[in-house]
Amino acid sequence: ITSIWVAQPEAASKLHVSERTLIRMRSSKFLRPGKHWRRALPSSRSRVLYDVVECEKEIIKANKREGALLEQCIKSSG
Repeated sequence: ITSIWVAQPEAASKLHVSERTLIRMRSSKFLRPGKHWRRALPSSRSRVLYDVVECEKEIIKANKREGALLEQCIKSSG
């Protein structure tokens, strides 16, 4: 699957998260510049575009890690 760079409202919709969540993911460095997001123009005021495919992969990977951690906690407490 090739990269699909879309504006923030469309990315939020496709990823089933709010635009604010995307901003938080970007601010926390969960989503990395160049790989997950980029500016439409080389200006700090330019709108942000997201690679939906890469963002989705990162979210899935994080969910798997969280699930594995939860399983470990359950096993070690039982």
